[in-house]
Amino acid sequence: MVKLNKQTTVTGVCALTVDGKEKQVAYMNATIPVGGTPNIGRSIQDVELFNTNKEEVLKDFAAFDEYIYSLMETEETKTAE
Repeated sequence: MVKLNKQTTVTGVCALTVDGKEKQVAYMNATIPVGGTPNIGRSIQDVELFNTNKEEVLKDFAAFDEYIYSLMETEETKTAE
């Protein structure tokens, strides 16, 4: 018997322009299973850039979280239908 699981996966990056070049500071990912518990993760690639731009990076983290929560609401609505 085949058992299927549907989920939505989202990834994002926090990138900053430093000396005219774009540098990735952090990576974000989330998996939202339909009718299940979401999993949200973050990884900081450049600690020095993170520390000097912490406020901006945390804003990106918050924006990512808001987006994921909005998708969760959409997935819950789909499950209820």
